[in-house]
Amino acid sequence: MGITQKRKPSTLYKVLLLAFLVILATYVTLYALEVHQVARYALKLDNTACWRYTPPGSFFPWPKEPGPCAALSKMSSMDQFIFLYFVETRILIVVSILSWILVAVYSVKSNLPLFRPKLTRKP
Repeated sequence: MGITQKRKPSTLYKVLLLAFLVILATYVTLYALEVHQVARYALKLDNTACWRYTPPGSFFPWPKEPGPCAALSKMSSMDQFIFLYFVETRILIVVSILSWILVAVYSVKSNLPLFRPKLTRKP
């Protein structure tokens, strides 16, 4: 039963985590923008959703616009879930904003040497 000391995370760990958070926030933001562009071609009918054009588009894994022919086409269950619960409720925008807030808070709280103010001595 020895005394354990808390190890402080290294600067490299903090920089890598910050880089990962920035990449993740960028991906979420770009995905949200693209999903909302593709959502123009979706139509909500009662409790279901469909595409206004055929062949059908997709929201997952990366949004893809539907084809050029004007005819209703069925959405997959994954696309319906994303459209009805993330796009219609605007949760995807909230997640994007929260991810950037997380990046900002972590960059301030991590106390990286890059963000520390330089102390100067007065003569």
